[in-house]
Amino acid sequence: MTNTKRFLLGLLSLGLVACAPDATMTFETVPSYPEAQDLVDSMEGRWQMNSVTTGQCPEGFGQPPFVGNTRWVGMGNQLTITSDLNIAPELEVTASGSTTLGRNVTVEVEGCQFTEEITLIVDQLANRYASGFYSAIYVRGNSPACDAFATLYDVPTQCEVTSEWQALRTSKAP
Repeated sequence: MTNTKRFLLGLLSLGLVACAPDATMTFETVPSYPEAQDLVDSMEGRWQMNSVTTGQCPEGFGQPPFVGNTRWVGMGNQLTITSDLNIAPELEVTASGSTTLGRNVTVEVEGCQFTEEITLIVDQLANRYASGFYSAIYVRGNSPACDAFATLYDVPTQCEVTSEWQALRTSKAP
């Protein structure tokens, strides 16, 4: 199932252009499971975070907000993560199981399709401690329109950012 909407602010999640009025963005939705809601409920709150991030993407692509004080706010099976340091855009992900959150977004602009796949895995979770892995993969289409777009905006064919993170809970309230 997909939910498609028009947007006027450009390719915000992919950070490609400032304004793309004819672009469409499609979010792949995932089914909700009881354990997904449990994960969101368990992660909600404020966390002091540290992470090691690597990748070959251009600056701004897939940068996780996993540094310093962060706020994790749940709504249903969705979780929004923001950093008090404003080092990265807020990250909105959907829980799909007892340890996994993520999102898949497809953007089409000027005849070129871009995809973003974000996965956030929580491998340890206790009352005051959590750790896990983050991955953001970006892929652009191979059409002539994509080649022209890539040349104009210096967009690679594919790139990935990964991060290993650890967090100490500072509050259960977001």
